[in-house]
Amino acid sequence: MTAVKETTSIKLDKEIKEEAKKVFAQLGISMGDAVNMFLAQTVFERGLPFDVKVPKELIVDSVEEVRRRVYEAEQQEGINEKQYEIMMDKFFKEELGTDR
Repeated sequence: MTAVKETTSIKLDKEIKEEAKKVFAQLGISMGDAVNMFLAQTVFERGLPFDVKVPKELIVDSVEEVRRRVYEAEQQEGINEKQYEIMMDKFFKEELGTDR
């Protein structure tokens, strides 16, 4: 069974496209072949065929903001700053696998 082909127009970063074309040439495939492989793998995986992650720095910044807000709330509950800092150090180490 032959697949019906369709022409599609997409906007790409010119430099990345040119670099990718060089890689595809080394692999012996065309840009169209590579895009079709990507699309087929997306359908097969029912999602992107690679991990998309938030940069760790962004997560740490967000957690720091949450930490500040939680501390402000917990101050009203009677926890002191030293206790809170110990709790947050433990959270970063155990939950995020990093030091603050």
